[in-house]
Amino acid sequence: MTLLYQKIHNAILGDIRSGKLIPGDPVPSELELSRQYGVSRITSKKALDTLQQEGLVIRERGRGTFVAAPRTEQQIAAATNTPKRIGFVVPDMSDTFGVLMFDGIEERVRALGYQLVLRRTHGRIEDEAAAIAEFIESGVAGLIVFPVHGEYYNAELLKHVLSGFPVVLVDRIMPGIPVSAVCTDNVAAAEQLTSMLLARGHRDIAFVSPPPNRTSSIEHRLRGFRSAMRPYLSGLELTTLECTLPGKDIATELPHDQQRLRAFLQEHPEITGFVCCEYTLALLIELTLDEDGMLDGTRTIASFDSAAEPFGRYRFTHIRQDEHRIGTEAVNLLVNHIETGEQASPQQIQVAFDLIDAFPL
Repeated sequence: MTLLYQKIHNAILGDIRSGKLIPGDPVPSELELSRQYGVSRITSKKALDTLQQEGLVIRERGRGTFVAAPRTEQQIAAATNTPKRIGFVVPDMSDTFGVLMFDGIEERVRALGYQLVLRRTHGRIEDEAAAIAEFIESGVAGLIVFPVHGEYYNAELLKHVLSGFPVVLVDRIMPGIPVSAVCTDNVAAAEQLTSMLLARGHRDIAFVSPPPNRTSSIEHRLRGFRSAMRPYLSGLELTTLECTLPGKDIATELPHDQQRLRAFLQEHPEITGFVCCEYTLALLIELTLDEDGMLDGTRTIASFDSAAEPFGRYRFTHIRQDEHRIGTEAVNLLVNHIETGEQASPQQIQVAFDLIDAFPL
């Protein structure tokens, strides 16, 4: 089946090949093409963008679109047969979280006949903005973005989402913004993790995380924790730890976070259970309790994610996210947007998770 944008693309390509359009000739605008073919401007824009990516037309801001310099039939064929590229923008990856997601994305992109290009932002919003701008300028067909942690949304990302450019977020959502996203059901996951501690007899339980700051994954985990603790009219929260934030130097931030943690424990010595937003924070709590002689078997630490352990034995009870499926579903959504030329309505897919009990009764 020929997609709508491909129909427009093929018609213009045919005019170039036949000589009806020669180098320097103007090509109908997005608005003209949308009226001529009865499609949206997003679809006509996709057709022109594809021709531009193939080097067949030049788009000049304020002037319009023009047929590019002469190319041989072999050059045209090579250009039109070049696999389209998908950009993946991610803060970083580790064996705790990220690597399996990348595997899922890379495998699915290749299976669908696309190429994947990767850029790490190291958690810096300015690097994320630069990566997005450079990818789009280079002609990628769409973007998968793992947004950086932060209080404000990236203006560069918002600009392209609102323009209709194919974008799918992973791990996080942007409430109020019309963009598709794939992530874990973090509310349900945190609620189950907390409920397990409650079932083991813990009542004084603390939720430990970096500052939420409009980071939906943390906000939703905190919401799940609060939901589980509500019947007990309890629940403590330490949401100021920064050593695991992307772009932070753990060695520098660790002493500050240990100070915050020790002050919190001194204020609340009754705590016996911890729900950690990240695996590294679980390690931080274990280290601090051990150094202070408080790792005495009466306290239980649970976390999201875990480092791989041999023989299926784990350090902490934890939520295992299906990273591979998150990556696969993100590619499916993105390629559907790319190939149809339109996104009827943004979709938010919540991927199932597993609760891994490190110390079953």
